[in-house]
This record gives sequence, structure tokens and C-alpha cells, in this order.
Amino acid sequence: GLGSDGIYTWDLATGERRLALYQDQIDAIRVADHCPHIDFTMSAYLPSDLAPAVYDRYQMLTMLTESAKPAVFINNTFAGMVDCWEMAALVRGGMESLQRYPLAVAYANAVSATHHNVEAVDKLIYCAERGLPIIYSPSASAGTTAPITTAGALALGNAGNLAGLALSQ
Repeated sequence: GLGSDGIYTWDLATGERRLALYQDQIDAIRVADHCPHIDFTMSAYLPSDLAPAVYDRYQMLTMLTESAKPAVFINNTFAGMVDCWEMAALVRGGMESLQRYPLAVAYANAVSATHHNVEAVDKLIYCAERGLPIIYSPSASAGTTAPITTAGALALGNAGNLAGLALSQ
């Protein structure tokens, strides 16, 4: 699938590197929708021509309207995530239908495997209570938010994921 939240893009018309725009988001989702080896869409860019307070809703709008593939969406705020789920429910024909046949998955990053920030946990609990899919990903980057050794980073990362599982259940 696509990645998320690129700040810059390479403008094919000018050959220049520039800040990404909303049109770049639309173009990326359209291309991904036609690529047979891309299984899901994701936000691709942080559009510089949209306000940070709302660009996540536009990202979701683009994924829902420009592609038939499942969407993985990221939000800066809890309210943004709720809005995106409501958009997906409208497309699917209601929340019950969305719960039965999800067409998207939320993505929430906890600060680290040992620090599960309120915003990420709130997103996790919201999705768990409603039977909506979420990728809950506590950061375990070797040498920064986790031990530098592979074994230490894996152990701490696994502990963070298990903590998220326990919270959600």
C-alpha cells in the first residue's frame, strides 16, 4: 500500500521538488487505485494548501471517493478520527454495515512502547468499543524510543503492542 504524510513531492511537470498539494493527494490515490499490486491506500501527502486542522478529512474524502481499495487513515486529533469513521459509515450505508464490512482502518501511534499517550489510547478505545479496526502502533525505534539492540527493541516493541491489546480488550 501507500505510505503516509509526505511533505514534499517531485513535480513531474517542472522537474522540481516542492511542497505537496491536495491535488498530489488526489493523483496519488488515483494511481494507487489502478495498480494491481497495491492493496490499500493511505494518505500519501500532507497537503500544504489545506489547513492542518482539516487536511485529514480531505485525505479520507480522497481515499473514499477516488479508490475502491481499503483506506488506512491517520488523524492528528481524536475528533478527526471520529469524523473519518462517520464519513466511512456514510459510504458503507451506516455504522452497523461498516462494522460488519469495514472499508477502512484507523492508524494510531503511541509515543513509545512505555508511554501510551491519551490521544492514541482514546482512539484505540473508541475503535474497540465500536468494533472498528485500528492499527495501534507504539513506537519502538532502536536507539531512540527503544534499546539500540535488535533483541531489546523487539522485546520492548512487543510489550507495547501487548499493552495496546490489553487496553483494547
